[in-house]
Amino acid sequence: MLEELASQPSSFVKNPAVWQGRLLICALRQPSKYFTAMQIELALGSQHGTLESHLFEETLFFERTHESMHGSHYRLTQEGLSNAHVLDKVWREMHAMLEFRDTHARKATIRNNTISPTQSHSEPRAEAVQASSKFADAANSDFIIQVQNLRREFKSKGGNGRIVQAVQGVDITVKAAEIVGFLGPNGAGKTTTLRMLTTLLRPTSGSALVTGIDLLGDPRSVRKRIGYVAQGNGTSPESKVVEELEIQGRLHGLSRSDVAQRIGEVLHQMDLEGLEDRLTKTLSGGQRRRLDIALGLIHLPDLLFLDEPTTGLDPQNRANLWSHVRRLRNEHGMTIFLTTHYLEEADALCDRIMIMDAGQVVAQGTPQDLKASISGDKIELSVPVRDAPRTALIAERLTGAQKVVVTDGRIRLRVPRGDAALPVLLRELNSANISPRSFQISQPSLDDVFLSVTGRRLRDSIVAGRRK
Repeated sequence: MLEELASQPSSFVKNPAVWQGRLLICALRQPSKYFTAMQIELALGSQHGTLESHLFEETLFFERTHESMHGSHYRLTQEGLSNAHVLDKVWREMHAMLEFRDTHARKATIRNNTISPTQSHSEPRAEAVQASSKFADAANSDFIIQVQNLRREFKSKGGNGRIVQAVQGVDITVKAAEIVGFLGPNGAGKTTTLRMLTTLLRPTSGSALVTGIDLLGDPRSVRKRIGYVAQGNGTSPESKVVEELEIQGRLHGLSRSDVAQRIGEVLHQMDLEGLEDRLTKTLSGGQRRRLDIALGLIHLPDLLFLDEPTTGLDPQNRANLWSHVRRLRNEHGMTIFLTTHYLEEADALCDRIMIMDAGQVVAQGTPQDLKASISGDKIELSVPVRDAPRTALIAERLTGAQKVVVTDGRIRLRVPRGDAALPVLLRELNSANISPRSFQISQPSLDDVFLSVTGRRLRDSIVAGRRK
């Protein structure tokens, strides 16, 4: 039955009476991993007493753990968890796809118009940028972000009126339940792009659907469906954790009862239980950052934007936050779009990575595919500065050697197999009376990818930006 639902999910989405799948998904979405039959019945709207025997007998997916005054408590087995995750992801993707179709039909006439470059952001009009037939066709797919030819211009400061192209015709697609990393050196345009996608900045031109809604024609509805966690801490130091969450929930239009329920859920999700009455200024750095994310989750968004979520955290807190981000996707099917300056973070977390430079997306793919695009192993060795030119000439004669770069006394090159090339190189250097101070072999990394497509290392670009 479950395999059938996963292979033909449209029937499941359109027919919520397929109760086996709904039962698993409902159990998966409980705020605690332990639940009673009554809790599931209430969530599903089933008659009281109809599910107890099923949970007890369906030992493949459910196991009874303990008794309390509320009755028997159950949890999903490993098999149940596995099937529930699959069904939950399929349901979200199919539901999103159907919504995209409906939204595209409703907005078709709006997207046939264009935005005037001089239009005020403070007075949004109902017109959107004209979409091409290619983009219109893409709106029928299961992308949660669809961007085509997005641009943003600014007038330079100083009164000369020069137009600066901050973002130059960016195309972006993100699937439901995907974690996407957005990288780029300072000044690349990624912050401007993020501000446009989160409705904080109106594009000069281009087409965009975010959670299936026209970003330009209905930004208010987009804001209801997304969460945004900025770089800086946005809480008041003299407020309690629970007060910050209450205010955020009410600002999103949730009722008091819904806010109370969501507070319990996000505290559990972000491992903040027991801190409700603490002042935010007394929280650790990791706790404050998890609170920031909890604030972005309070209204149950389909899509979460994280702007450099682990900046300033120590390695332990950074790794802890990574685990929470993974759980949001793995356990709740959330789509996450994040920017980061930590390449190891993008490598560990992201299903796909986009690298932006000079206002354009210059590379994208899975971390593995991007690293595979860099051919060969890297050999790096250090020699006395006076010997660097001769060392480079010897290195260039190695079989398959390419991209030989000399920086002072450091020589870098790529070869098909570093383990075979290094002994040959060392013998040649010895014959030339050159003694390397150090040497190492490494396989391609995201840092190598970044250097290849932007001409600089990410860490170097950050330092240079801070000096400015």
